[in-house]
Amino acid sequence: MSKPIAHSYSAEEMFLQCQKKYKEVRVLKKWPYKQSEEALFGDQQHVLAEKALQNDTELGGPLGEAMEFVRGFTGLKMSEMKLTL
Repeated sequence: MSKPIAHSYSAEEMFLQCQKKYKEVRVLKKWPYKQSEEALFGDQQHVLAEKALQNDTELGGPLGEAMEFVRGFTGLKMSEMKLTL
């Protein structure tokens, strides 16, 4: 069985802006994605936050302050869910 096609919000936005660009980038894959240093840093911060929430551990700095804000909410807190549209 083949893997289902998943669309992200950014992919939908690209399609709405320019269908030709979407086809060349996402379908034909003429220009592979190269992650910037800033995007890599953001991904690393997301992983840290996810693990801190799952393991109920403390973080320092601005990320720790953000996590304390999140922990202040009541109800179920889920760090990651895989969803496909």
